[in-house]
Amino acid sequence: MTYSDDDMLMLSGIQHFRFCPRQWALIHIEQQWDDNRLTMEGSLMHQHADDPFYRQKCGDYISLRSVNIASHQLGLYGVTDVVELHPAEDEKNAIRHPRYPGCWLPYPVEYKHGRPKKHQEGVSLTFLSPNGLFVSRVQGQTKGNVLLRKAQYCLSDDVQWSLHVAQLFVAGKIQNYRNVLRRYIRDYGENADVETAAKALDMEKRDVLRSSDRTELMGIEGRAANRYFSAFPHLILQQKTDFPFAGRNRRPPKDAVNAMLSLAYTLLANDMAAALETVGLDPYVGFFHALRPGRTSLALDVMEELRAYMGDRFVLSLINKRQMTANDFLYQGDKGVVMTDKGRRTFLTAWQNRKKEVIIHPYLNEKVPIGLLPYVQAMLLARYVRNDIDDYPVFLFK
Repeated sequence: MTYSDDDMLMLSGIQHFRFCPRQWALIHIEQQWDDNRLTMEGSLMHQHADDPFYRQKCGDYISLRSVNIASHQLGLYGVTDVVELHPAEDEKNAIRHPRYPGCWLPYPVEYKHGRPKKHQEGVSLTFLSPNGLFVSRVQGQTKGNVLLRKAQYCLSDDVQWSLHVAQLFVAGKIQNYRNVLRRYIRDYGENADVETAAKALDMEKRDVLRSSDRTELMGIEGRAANRYFSAFPHLILQQKTDFPFAGRNRRPPKDAVNAMLSLAYTLLANDMAAALETVGLDPYVGFFHALRPGRTSLALDVMEELRAYMGDRFVLSLINKRQMTANDFLYQGDKGVVMTDKGRRTFLTAWQNRKKEVIIHPYLNEKVPIGLLPYVQAMLLARYVRNDIDDYPVFLFK
């Protein structure tokens, strides 16, 4: 269906109507408008955003202001605050600009003033480099519990308490490693290498719970990871030639599988750090990973149990469902492997869709979106630190 010019609706009118139908009628029917302090502040803040001749080039993208847009298919028209044009590899979902040759992907940018909406409070924004490395995170005010953090700091100095919690983190990680392998055997039949690795992980998990110090625990964790990733190539059922895997490597990753695993772990670590801050814990003071300036040690601790479920299985599904292909990666020799812009978009879109899926949490026995698992585990850890529950319930999937 195509709308005529007379039937088109203004985008600003829709926003006004959603906010207040009476306001919409006064502005768009009665043509009545009076400025007040707030509208004047908004006008000043939009001074550059409303200037169609104000253009800016930042690196490889172009920033345009006050851009007129219209769609006869949707029946909508209006003026945007700011639109950023990013270079596109092909014409899919791209546009052409009369002044700038080539294909461009448009990204709208809004100028807003005032407090965040209720549904936006507590939302963090994480910035990653093109290689998936953490750059920065922006988060609003955290109303943490000072008593909770004081208890956390005291317990981090308690060697036995820290060892017990670290054992739970690592045991949960190894159990979920095993569950990934056992699910493969259940779905695709016996495999000697996978079966051997699964049995070895059972023994490693028992050794974890009997470990006497952090150094021994780290050694067991390393052995378990090697066992698990030695069987990982068997879990790649499609595109085996395009996605070879000979074990974990990083900084930089040497193959496409490791590139995806590293990016998934980075995203998970940042989600976990934000979740810990939300519940009032300090993400930089952990119980297993060593304390270092700038390292979110507690986020790395708690994410251990979620690596296999939220990271490894996600990457395997991208490969086996052919959502990611060899064309989504650039091989740079000694500099490793990086994703193309298209590959990153595919990866991040699938990641966000995966987080929307709902499961039954094994401890709470309630429906929980996968994206909230870091928050749920952070909340349970906070309850354990406050001594509200007898022990920390790690996340285990079946």
